Amino acid sequence: MTKLSWLVIEKILNVAFSFGAAVVIFGATAKILHWKNADISIMVGLLTEVAIFLTMGLVEAFKPKETPGQISNNVYANKMSQQLPSIDISQELLTFRSNLEKINKKMENILNSSK
Repeated sequence: MTKLSWLVIEKILNVAFSFGAAVVIFGATAKILHWKNADISIMVGLLTEVAIFLTMGLVEAFKPKETPGQISNNVYANKMSQQLPSIDISQELLTFRSNLEKINKKMENILNSSK
């Protein structure tokens, strides 16, 4: 299967997960409120979830694995890596710590001057 078809399959499964979860939540609400036919609602929702998880397991088993250096099939990860600038996190943390120390000293001065 092509990269695009795997993305379509994953999109469909995500929609199915949401649908199944909504039915389970509805069934649980019906059980809590003692509505008529609540047993059927929760059973349909849970069976839907079982089918979805089994399908997802099979999809993951047959999905081609990425090799090191290969561009990820995850569209969201690719978008995020393009949007995030390359930063030196250690320098950012040092700057942050320095700013916190300055704020602490100012707060100490304010508190000491009010005594």
